[in-house]
This record gives sequence, structure tokens and C-alpha cells, in this order.
Amino acid sequence: MKNMLFILLLLIPACSTAQIFDEKDVIPAYTLKHTSFYNHTLADSFAHRGDSLNASAAFLNVSPYYYFFEEETPTTIDTLFDKMLLTRDARTVYRERFLNVWQEKRSETYNMFQRMYQEDQKVRWKLDHCTDSLSYALTLQKMMHTDSARADTLYSYVKLHNWPTLYNGAMYAQIIAVHDHSRYAYYIPVIKKAVTEGKASLSIYNLIMSYYAAAEKGWNKILNTPNKITIDVSSLIQFKMPDTQTLQQIRMQSHTHCPIKYVVLIYESDNIKDQQTWFRTYCEKSKASDENAATYVHDIIIEGSCTFNKDLTILHQLRRGKLKRMMLNLVY
Repeated sequence: MKNMLFILLLLIPACSTAQIFDEKDVIPAYTLKHTSFYNHTLADSFAHRGDSLNASAAFLNVSPYYYFFEEETPTTIDTLFDKMLLTRDARTVYRERFLNVWQEKRSETYNMFQRMYQEDQKVRWKLDHCTDSLSYALTLQKMMHTDSARADTLYSYVKLHNWPTLYNGAMYAQIIAVHDHSRYAYYIPVIKKAVTEGKASLSIYNLIMSYYAAAEKGWNKILNTPNKITIDVSSLIQFKMPDTQTLQQIRMQSHTHCPIKYVVLIYESDNIKDQQTWFRTYCEKSKASDENAATYVHDIIIEGSCTFNKDLTILHQLRRGKLKRMMLNLVY
């Protein structure tokens, strides 16, 4: 299997688009003037400046399906009109259009992606509101399983039918794509085309590109340097303290090469879910105690006179074998 790096969690400031995008990957916003996404943003901008006429003109170019995703209904749409400073004529025109589309039967594809999105958000809400480690672990396991099923459904649809239109639930589909990290390479050109056609959000495309580009370019470049110390800390897989010799090596190297620019923990596996499960458990242990092994290893890097410029960054390296090694990289 080809070795690849995927960012699972960054506890550092995200790289900006300008820093990690190739010029060919950037979609200029001014090329999207025909899209609902652009016109909603434009209308909102004019409204904030008190320009009712231009806000209304831009608003009339937004598909009602855009606002369906934002959970607007016939009973709430007038509040949105007030917020966007629409003129009386614009309100009349858009209200009629909105109601006509609202009353139409949704396509089966639209209903499918809407249902998938609702399931996606529901399980994430539950995960955020778990109050104990057992319910958290069970909910996380469910989320990973259902994420995989939804991702497979979207992937199969796109392979067969191309990216959906707003009429067919594109607003919901793009959220499912964001959570399908393993297929970012496939979705990037697909969603880029969809953005230019008004079927996907530029912000969603930029989000996916930021994660992917940072992993494939930024972090590969950062880690491909002679100014790096790599130390085997595989005992952390079982949340066990490394031996005394390893801990002393971490102390010595941290002090010798201070300041440390990046602390990068990489583990090897062929299953992204293994990493997610490990890190969730790591977080739970960190909350429960300040004496757990992973936290201790992290802390001894910065003890004494040494400081570092970024926080702990965890990467996932896909290789054959599950959780066989975990390597601590000190980049200076």
C-alpha cells in the first residue's frame, strides 16, 4: 500500500489557503457570480451596509433550495426578508417563488441526502453531549460506522450520476463529502467542478482543500527535513509509559534542539478508525488524569528551558498492519 499522510486532528493554527494551495486549485470568487452561494453572500454584504436595492437584486438570484438547507420555511421566510433588507417588490417575488418550490414534491435523491445529513448531525450532537466515557465510546463507534455507510452511498451515487444538483440535495451531500476524509483526492476535482456550476459551496471546497493540501504538501514538507528527531514511543498505543531510556532521550533531544517547532506524533495503520478510537481514548484519559503516559510524554518535551512554537499535532500514516508503531517527531 502506498504510504500517505492524512491529518486527523490539528491543535495548531490552520494553514491558510494562500500558503498551501497551488494556484491552479484556487477558484476566484468573482467567477461564481451566477451561483446561489455567491449571491447569498453578496446580498448579506449589501444588507449589512444598508443597501436594500442591491441586497434585493442579489437575493433574487438565490435558489430556494439554498434556504431549505438553512431550515427556512414559509413561516420563517419573512424574518429572513427583514434581515436581508429586501424591498417590498423583492419580498413579493421571492415569497411566491419560495412557496411554489416548497409545495413541490422533493426528489427521491434530495430526500435521501437530506435524511443522511440529518443522521450525520444527530449522531454528532449526541457525541458532543455524552457525559461518560462508555456512552462516548459507543456513540463514537456508531458514528464511525454510519459515517462509512453514508460515505459509500454518496460515493456510489457520484460515480454513477456525477455531483447532485441543488434540486437533488447537493447542499446535504457536500457535508457528507467533508466527513469522507479517505476520498478527498477523488472529491477535490468533482467538487471543484460543482462549485463552478453552482452545485457546491466554495467554502466547502476550500475546507477540503485545506485539510488535503496540508496533509499532502504542507506536512510532508515539514517532516521531510534533516532537522528532525524521531523516537519510537509505541508503548503509547497501550497507554503505557515509555521506558526510562526513551524518556531520557526525549528530554535530552528536546533540550539540545530547543526551541522545537513542531511536535508530531505519527502512528502506522491501514485503518483510519483505529486512530480515531485511540485518540478519543487518549483524550478521555487526559481529562481523567494528569498522570497518563501520553500526557506525560508531551509534557516532558516542554519542561525546563525548552519551548516549542506549536502544539501537539497528530498525523495518521497508512501502512499495512494495525497500530504497530507510534513515532514521536521533534522538528526543530
